[in-house]
Amino acid sequence: MFYFYNFKIFKKSFYQYLISVSLLCIIAGIFIFILLINSESQKFKLKVDTLFNVTEQEINNCVTSIDSYINNLYSNQHLLNDFRNFFNNDIEDYLTARLYDFNINYTNSFPRDLKTFVSDNNFHIKQITFLKNDNINVIKYSDNGIAEYLFNTTQTQANFRKNDNYFAYTYTKTIFSNSELNKTLGEMVFVIDVSSIIEENIQESNNNISIVNNDKVVSLSGDGLISEKKAIDIFNKNESTMHKQSTYFFTNTSLNHSYKLIGAITTLDILANNPIIFVLSLFILIGTWALIMIIIVAKLNADAHSFDNIMNFIKLAEDGNFQNISWKSKKDEYEEISIQLNKMGKKINEYIQKEYILTRKQQQSIMLALQNQINPHFLYNTLEIIRSRALKNNDLEVSNAIENLGSLYRDIVKGDSNITIEEEIKLLNKYLDLMYFRYPNSFTYQIDIDENIKKLGTIKCWMQPVVENYFKYGFNKESEYNLLFIDGVIENNTVTITFFNNGKQFDEEKLSEFNDIFSSDPLIETNSIGLKNVYSRLKLFYGDSFVMKISNEDEGGVSLIFQFNLT
Repeated sequence: MFYFYNFKIFKKSFYQYLISVSLLCIIAGIFIFILLINSESQKFKLKVDTLFNVTEQEINNCVTSIDSYINNLYSNQHLLNDFRNFFNNDIEDYLTARLYDFNINYTNSFPRDLKTFVSDNNFHIKQITFLKNDNINVIKYSDNGIAEYLFNTTQTQANFRKNDNYFAYTYTKTIFSNSELNKTLGEMVFVIDVSSIIEENIQESNNNISIVNNDKVVSLSGDGLISEKKAIDIFNKNESTMHKQSTYFFTNTSLNHSYKLIGAITTLDILANNPIIFVLSLFILIGTWALIMIIIVAKLNADAHSFDNIMNFIKLAEDGNFQNISWKSKKDEYEEISIQLNKMGKKINEYIQKEYILTRKQQQSIMLALQNQINPHFLYNTLEIIRSRALKNNDLEVSNAIENLGSLYRDIVKGDSNITIEEEIKLLNKYLDLMYFRYPNSFTYQIDIDENIKKLGTIKCWMQPVVENYFKYGFNKESEYNLLFIDGVIENNTVTITFFNNGKQFDEEKLSEFNDIFSSDPLIETNSIGLKNVYSRLKLFYGDSFVMKISNEDEGGVSLIFQFNLT
């Protein structure tokens, strides 16, 4: 389970991950908790806003109903007469006037009609005051519709103020004379009980809702979260949202009716109202923490195994034992390191084998070219004696040919096995001079190789066997028009060296045999010093990019192409 604990580097990483993930989860938990609290508080705010909008609509409905009722009052003459009697007299005078007015019956009674009107508005209109000069008549309605009348009293005696907002909002209508519209008889003041509207529309009994106007706190509900002092303090501020001591206060201000509706909720109330959400969030957070830690432990264990395999590979490599590292597909840096180490081990083994075989082939090529290991010193001395005799007899052609032959063998035997292409061309020129001495005026050759190619490295003595193959198979001794062209160019980072001759073409079977050889495994050893030997050595030297192919030309002759990429 905790295999990584055997390695200090992974043990240290585990503690770093543990601390980091724990801190992140704590921060995430706090963040989620705040988000949930804010989300639930906004839901409560939405409820308060909805309650306020409903209350405003109810008040507007009451005001509209009052306007409509007054207008209807003016259109009903009998009811209007009864209203005037009620408005101008005390109770005795009003009853006497009704008794002597035969046109007024019970149906046209203004108090009865007014009660019907108040009832239609759900008794939200708690009080109606009839104000004329300093005298007033008052009708008060209880919640169950019982009316209480006060006649011919003063404002002081009735403890009445025109703008008294005891029930949060008052609405005043001026009463004009029916005969003289510009004459004012007095005013009717309708007191609308906003708290009763709220109580009808409030959704939950434990909500802390308060109504505050310029005079006082009209209504307090809930568990006392909004004290009268707190309500007045909030009323005097213009903030729509306040957050104090884990309590959220939301305020809606009525622009038309001069009051504020305040809703309050605490963090504990939010938690109590939504326990499942918060408990579920906590479990999800803990589960996420546990899952992340399990993933981290699994990752550290996998990395520890990969690290252990890499260390074992290095220890075995110290003794020259390059064993492949086995790994599970992880798609990470450890897998890439394992792949590269396996490739490195394979390439080192191939390189050792390649160098060994290349060295052997190079030695075979040189030694076999000297035909049965002729003693170089004996050969050089003998050739020098023959050249001296030729010079003594003034035979410069023979002398130069002997000098070229001795120089050619000396260059083949001595020096490094790896040279530049320019040096290889010099060796080829010496060989071609010897062939020209042997077949004078029988062939023409031209070497045109890019100067940048001449600077590249190559192996010694590979061009001479290629040209020798031409003289062996394609050269016509009887013809004076034997042509040999050697061309070298660089295109798109690829070097192409072409040997072309106008000699005898090969049949298709022979071409196929050659090209099969030129695509075979270069590591297969052979004693051949011909084209197979050339292909194997060049393939080992230039690598996988090297290509060699032979073909007959349509116009006649044979071309042998060598290609490799620049590294």
